[in-house]
Amino acid sequence: MNRPRVREEEDFVFSNYFSLWLCRPTNDTARQHLEEHVSGEAQWFAGSLAVEPRYVSDLAQQLQDDGFGVDGA
Repeated sequence: MNRPRVREEEDFVFSNYFSLWLCRPTNDTARQHLEEHVSGEAQWFAGSLAVEPRYVSDLAQQLQDDGFGVDGA
C-alpha cells in the first residue's frame, strides 16, 4: 500500500530506551494501522507501542513497506 505523502512529519517515531524501544504513531491513520497489525498481547506505554530491540528493524521496515514514514529506527 503506497499512499501519497502529504505531510512533512513522519508517521512513526522510534525512541531508544536501551532495553526497550517505543514506537509512537504521530497520527490517527498510523495508530489505527498499529492497533490492527499487532498482537492483542502487545504492550503500550503512553500511547506508544513498546518494542524489544531485536524487533525494531523488522517493524520499521514493515511500516515503510506499508507506505508509512519512519524516523529514529
